[in-house]
Amino acid sequence: MTLLITGTRRSEVLGLAWDMVDLDRGTITIKRVVIEVDRLPVLREVPKSEGSERTIEIPPLLVELLQAQKTRSRSAALAWGKGYRKHPMFVFAQVNGEPLDPMRVTYRLRQVMRRAKVSGRAPTHGWRRTCATALIDAGSDVKTIQARLGHSTPAITLSLYVHRTEKRDTAAGEQLAALVERQGRKG
Repeated sequence: MTLLITGTRRSEVLGLAWDMVDLDRGTITIKRVVIEVDRLPVLREVPKSEGSERTIEIPPLLVELLQAQKTRSRSAALAWGKGYRKHPMFVFAQVNGEPLDPMRVTYRLRQVMRRAKVSGRAPTHGWRRTCATALIDAGSDVKTIQARLGHSTPAITLSLYVHRTEKRDTAAGEQLAALVERQGRKG
């Protein structure tokens, strides 16, 4: 849900720690990422690019889910004890608090997609593309979506992340027909 609702990159979700989540205000701030280096997760204290550092508003549904995750995180830290990694304390972590392995997350997402009978989509970036397309369908402007996804330009958002849908195509045809009809009445 975090990937879908926020449109964040896999590396950004894995780098998300509780110090960057404000459940009272309903925001998350993207400032760090977890990437894979030599098959190991590595924390980088800087995001992918300058435009990638951002604060994203999250809806009450995600706030509620993250509150439950925070409770699970704290319980895991207490159960693990002294050796649990606490700084930063990741939102999504291994049992010992260390960052999750990015490829393992991709593998798990691929399993989820198979069970849901979704094919032909990238297991991690598919969520970003779905987020962008759903936001366009809902009427959000491309600049808002660009900022939410952390893209440097709206062209990247439109060319790589927003996909054609039959619903929008049908609506476009209906809009043009209505325009022609209105113009015909004037003339």
